[in-house]
Amino acid sequence: MKRVCVTINGQKHEFVVNGNRVLLDVLREDLRLTGAKWAATEKGSAAPAR
Repeated sequence: MKRVCVTINGQKHEFVVNGNRVLLDVLREDLRLTGAKWAATEKGSAAPAR
């Protein structure tokens, strides 16, 4: 388990996650920040959209 502290849109968030979770999943599922999306890269793999 890892403790993560982030500031998003001026709000501080602190949570504990398993080390194998992707940050994008935590943002979307736990913090309900659904604006963050996966996108395809030029090489064909998935990556968080910019």
